[in-house]
Amino acid sequence: MRRDARGVPVVLVAIILSACAPGTPDEDSWRVDALRSIGDVSSSVSSVQLALQHHDRLFGPYLQTVAVQAEDAAGTASTKLSAVQPPEPYQGRSDTVTSALDDAESLLTDARIAVVRRDSAAYADLVRRLKRTGDRLSRIEDRIRALPDDRSRP
Repeated sequence: MRRDARGVPVVLVAIILSACAPGTPDEDSWRVDALRSIGDVSSSVSSVQLALQHHDRLFGPYLQTVAVQAEDAAGTASTKLSAVQPPEPYQGRSDTVTSALDDAESLLTDARIAVVRRDSAAYADLVRRLKRTGDRLSRIEDRIRALPDDRSRP
C-alpha cells in the first residue's frame, strides 16, 4: 500500500503539467482562432470609434460602459489567441496578429482612460487612431483569410 501512495504524487504532477502545456492546433484551427480574435477586437475598436464620434449625443455613463466593455472584450480575445501555440508555418503571422491585437488593446485602454476622465479634447485624435487601427486589423484579417486552406491540399 505504501508503494501505491508514493506513485500518486508523481502521477498527479504529470497530469497537471500535461494539462498546462499549450496545444498546437492545425493550421486551419489557428486561422479560425486568429480570424475570430481579429474580428472581436475589430468590433471593439469600431464600437469605441463610433461612440467617440457621437459622444455629444450619448450619456456619459453609456460612453464609459461602451469603452470599458470594448476594452474587456478585446483583452479576452487577445488573451485567448495568445494562449494558442501557432503551427510552425504561421509563427511569423502569429507574431504580427498578436502585436496588432496588443496595440489595439492598448489604444482601447487609452480611449477608456480619456472617457473616464471626460477628456473630450482627446476624442478626435483617438477617433483617428482607432480608424487606423481598425484598417490595420482589416488588412491583417484579409491576409489571414487568403492563406491556403489545409483541406485543399492533397
